[in-house]
Amino acid sequence: MYLTRFSCQQSVCTGVAALLLYLYLAAFTWMFAEAVYLHYKIYDIHKTSVHYQRISRYILFCYGIPLVIVGVALACNVDGFGTDRSCWLSTSNGFVWTFIGPVYFICSANLVLILKVAKTIYTRSKGHCNKNQKEEIAMTRYVYYIVMTSL
Repeated sequence: MYLTRFSCQQSVCTGVAALLLYLYLAAFTWMFAEAVYLHYKIYDIHKTSVHYQRISRYILFCYGIPLVIVGVALACNVDGFGTDRSCWLSTSNGFVWTFIGPVYFICSANLVLILKVAKTIYTRSKGHCNKNQKEEIAMTRYVYYIVMTSL
């Protein structure tokens, strides 16, 4: 995660640190969007809430929120990007919390959503289902296990 200090200017290091912060936050935001999508997919009884038109909302959310966070962080404290040893966020003044805070929130929300989805899958699998529903539950379990093992 930490890059060695460039021998160029401080502004290059600030730009690299801001870009890294943006890309990491975007990756975690996409992880949150996947958990929300899985949640909607499981709880959508009438098959109406998950449309391809909503992908544009996911894209705006997943790239827009990190952009706002990085923009506010840059506006508040440009000196917090890049230290003498690395091109990352400064830990001396607590500026690293501009990364840790959103990531902590996203991971906590993902845990809640995944546990809720797991409970629903378990509850639905115990009930009486027809063949199509059993196949759907089996596929959902498969996807859930892949997600959980990747964490």
